[in-house]
Amino acid sequence: NQVESLRGVKMPDDWRELYRVHNGMNSDGNLGSLFYGMEFLSIPEFSSEPSEARENPTPDVFSVTPVDVADTGIRSEDFDNEKWITFAHDGGDTMLCIDMDPAPSGTVGQVIFRDTSFNTVIMLHKSITHLMSAFVQDLEAGRYFLSKDGLQDGNEFLDCDPEIDVVNWPRSKRWKHLEERWKNRKP
Repeated sequence: NQVESLRGVKMPDDWRELYRVHNGMNSDGNLGSLFYGMEFLSIPEFSSEPSEARENPTPDVFSVTPVDVADTGIRSEDFDNEKWITFAHDGGDTMLCIDMDPAPSGTVGQVIFRDTSFNTVIMLHKSITHLMSAFVQDLEAGRYFLSKDGLQDGNEFLDCDPEIDVVNWPRSKRWKHLEERWKNRKP
């Protein structure tokens, strides 16, 4: 309810159910990762309030940055779309978001990946339900494994097979279709 009132959106039922079951990872004890090797954030951990710059835009403080490369179904007008609600990140430049403002060919509640290093947005799944289903299938297929480096520290970081590693999307066959768009982007 807090997220919905701050963002002015009605969150999808499957997103609400996910957070009813588990509100992010346990940050009090084990550090770790989950989806695509990213930390699953609790509601208090992700940025839920719109930035002051967006609430009070001025030419000096705020400018819209278009997306350089995006899959179809994703709006490309503003890389910092306030209705792309982050629920996982890698601690650096990449994050998973629920897209509450898709392009006309997209789906409200689709799961997208944002890479701030490449100013790229990738369509991953039609919904949280599809994300969870793919996660289970990838676990069962052995595409996730515990990081040996993490285990040495007593933390259980999940790493994923390069085939599904969206964090390193430029080197993955799964997102090869973006290579041509990246080459043809407008500087």
